[in-house]
Amino acid sequence: DDAELAGRLLAIGGERRAQRAARRQFLQQHGDPGVLVQGRLRMTEQGEMIFRRFGDQPTARRNLEGLTAAVLTATARPREPVPAKAVEAMDALAAGAFANYRALVYDTPGFEDFFWSATPIAEIVTLNIGSRPASRTKSRRIEDLRAIPWVFSWSQARIMLPGWYGLAGGAQRAGFEPARLAELAAEFDIVEALLSNMELALAQSDMTLAARYAALCEDRASADPIFEDIRREHDAAVELALAIRGGTRLLDDRPDLAESVALAAGSVRPLNHLQLELLSRRRKGDDSEETRLAIQLTVTGIAAGLRNTG
Repeated sequence: DDAELAGRLLAIGGERRAQRAARRQFLQQHGDPGVLVQGRLRMTEQGEMIFRRFGDQPTARRNLEGLTAAVLTATARPREPVPAKAVEAMDALAAGAFANYRALVYDTPGFEDFFWSATPIAEIVTLNIGSRPASRTKSRRIEDLRAIPWVFSWSQARIMLPGWYGLAGGAQRAGFEPARLAELAAEFDIVEALLSNMELALAQSDMTLAARYAALCEDRASADPIFEDIRREHDAAVELALAIRGGTRLLDDRPDLAESVALAAGSVRPLNHLQLELLSRRRKGDDSEETRLAIQLTVTGIAAGLRNTG
């Protein structure tokens, strides 16, 4: 019957998600320096991820198998010294990406106000989403925010900025062509994992919706150039991701994942539009308890649909 079919589909979806999670764990642990993985691995799972990854036997088994395989393989694989040229290349890429990221976040006038206006961070800080407060102090300074609310806010606005911003501009700063990045990805599993995660974040972003969030900013003279900078870097990152692996669209080499991302995007898009309307009311002075609660419900729904809380 319909209920049985739905159950089977959910089971298949859970199995596929477990396979993807196991693959990510394998790539990341396989790429770690040998001194970090010597037959043992200690890791921390966010509370909301425990049920998703270990809430039923098939999913838990798949995740544990992936972790075990990654640890055993990383431990047993012979370790050879990383060539000096490769180290220099990675250092140059990291420095370029770091400089590009900080140029936007810390050196762009008005960025802090843009962040607080174009994302639901003001509403998120009132939520109980962790064991610690969202900010280390009572200020609005970005450097005082903890990682989870920072990433969470960008995912709610469908920009996913921390997952991709900086690499394309950083590669350009370092003089890296896509072919060179493809060589590094083929040589180092951790680089492959980095690029794979970046492409997923790009696929989960929606710059059309993001533009509506940016429009919440009252100071358009300051906000518009900031958003255009973000949009340009997004376009450059998409172009770079496709050029590295020779694809024509994001995730076209992983059709199951592409389908899952598309389904999730379709399910949460109405919630994003509802959240935008509620945030607009809030920005115009609607401090009612009903509006506050409604925004929190959209935050929860979008996070559940995207499976992303930061």
